[in-house]
Amino acid sequence: MLLGVFPLSILLSIIQNDLISTRWFYLGSFTTGDSRDYYEQAVEFLFNDNFYTDKGRVFFPIIYAGMLKSFNLNISNIQFIITILSTATVFFSSLQIKKFYGFVPSLIALFLSVDFLHENIGGVCTENIGYILGATSTISLLYFFNNKNSNLFYFFYGLILLTLSLLIRPGAMFLLIFIISLSLFFSIKTSKKRFIYVILIAVFSLYSVDLLNKYISKKYSPESPIGFSNAVDSWYATIVLGRYINNNKYNKLPNTLWTYIYKENPELLEKIGKEKSQNKNKIFINKIKDEPYNFLIGSIELIKNFFKSSRDYFPRFDNTRGFLFIDFVIAKVLITFLFILGLIFSVFNMVLHKDIKGFIVLGISLSIILSQPFLFGGESRTAASTIIFSLLVIIYGLRNIIKLFNSLLKKKYNSFNVKNNLNNENKVMVFPTLMSMPIVILTTFFLIGVNKNMMNLEKYNTYDASLICTDNKELKNLLFHSDSGFFISNHSKKKEKNYYNFEKFLNLSSDKAVIFRDVYGINYSLIEEMSEQEINDRDSFPLFTSLYHLVINKLINIDLKEKNLYASVGNIAQTGGGFFVEPLNFKTGKLEKITVLPLESIILGINKLTVCY
Repeated sequence: MLLGVFPLSILLSIIQNDLISTRWFYLGSFTTGDSRDYYEQAVEFLFNDNFYTDKGRVFFPIIYAGMLKSFNLNISNIQFIITILSTATVFFSSLQIKKFYGFVPSLIALFLSVDFLHENIGGVCTENIGYILGATSTISLLYFFNNKNSNLFYFFYGLILLTLSLLIRPGAMFLLIFIISLSLFFSIKTSKKRFIYVILIAVFSLYSVDLLNKYISKKYSPESPIGFSNAVDSWYATIVLGRYINNNKYNKLPNTLWTYIYKENPELLEKIGKEKSQNKNKIFINKIKDEPYNFLIGSIELIKNFFKSSRDYFPRFDNTRGFLFIDFVIAKVLITFLFILGLIFSVFNMVLHKDIKGFIVLGISLSIILSQPFLFGGESRTAASTIIFSLLVIIYGLRNIIKLFNSLLKKKYNSFNVKNNLNNENKVMVFPTLMSMPIVILTTFFLIGVNKNMMNLEKYNTYDASLICTDNKELKNLLFHSDSGFFISNHSKKKEKNYYNFEKFLNLSSDKAVIFRDVYGINYSLIEEMSEQEINDRDSFPLFTSLYHLVINKLINIDLKEKNLYASVGNIAQTGGGFFVEPLNFKTGKLEKITVLPLESIILGINKLTVCY
């Protein structure tokens, strides 16, 4: 519990209290990238009863809308609840792995989960939800496969959750096909009756999720494409990758191949919704017919990349590597090595010893590997729903290497304590009741999202009609929660929540500057007026500077927008300060950009302000 829950909770606290920028949030509060897209879709849904998403994925924006309603637009509380649900899943899934495989594998499971989630903690995106659904699904299916007479509920529940997780956060789709095939294989060996039940459950599960997805899409996002509209971008990119390799131009690869479908077919940019999706599908099918060899070459390259492990994250196509979410280089190399061993041992044991576990591990590993050509550009996020599945391959590799050493040394050492059957139904029932609590809570938020009567936004539908804006300023009606932003000034008000003295902000800026100077040799001071001496004096972590080289460079990156934001915050703080927030515009029903408001105009809780913008 200490290892699984506390690190992520502490990390969220640091992100919020120290204004740390993550991949999904600037300064711990302001959305960026896909996180902003989902936020805008949720806001659009709140105000208009429907929304548009170019991605074709509708479940998460509705869940997010339900959270916005439940917490009165308090982004800080939403960050908190998602972290709690994620950490609960980490703890319970690791606990279940311990029941099946012993203590050491449970620690590996815990490490993989925490290392994946920490990158997404504090952000409001699909990765956390995908992990929760995927991990719960894996454990449920483990119960099903580890007992030939297990309750079919575990198969039904696991299959439903796996399908939903892949809909929310696309990943290794071939895994779904393998799980169903494996279930049929096991069932027919038990009885014909059970085999028929498994077929019926599989058909019902897939059909019901598909039907629900189409129903929700049609009702709440009627103009959006259904399914994985942006997935075609990645499939097309695989063809382009193969073309570059085939023409011996690999070194000239552009950095964003997944946008090439639009560069080569600009007419797509003028289309939206189902029409856009249908046209993309036709273009891809025609392209595969014209360039099948290039698709094959590109696919082989991406599969090769899966087994590579490097320190780099941002250079050309390093973001297609298998365990990219692992930040410590040594750990990433070790995990990749164990995965390869698991694959090798599975083939060896299946062929020579007819080992059924080898067959299962081989199927899981091949499902993940062969999915890579269809996940191009998805980088570390695609592991969300399959982390625990990958763990099974890693455990198999580790277990067999220990077994090999034992035979060579003629010793008996087993740290796994594997239980092949879990026959105690009383113990088994702990799983659905406790581990499923995050699923129940997420379902509740989804239902709140679709129920328009649970938060009456109309009560905020009044504004100051007397205000007249001059000097080309625009009248805007802003709505936000005070905990969704922060105060910053050059004087101290320690009693106020979310208040930051400029001194603290200078310390944060110097820490960033030290990282860039000592790791990259780049003088990249966020506050240009800070001297070299002042940066050194303000360095909060001088003892850790020498360790930065042990992690991949995605952890110590900064983009131009973030740099400019730091500079803006610094300038405003020096000239009196203000309240920084990302508000909703009640009149237009849209999300505004980062806005700075006078300190004295902000009240605790919900704020409704009419301003000249």
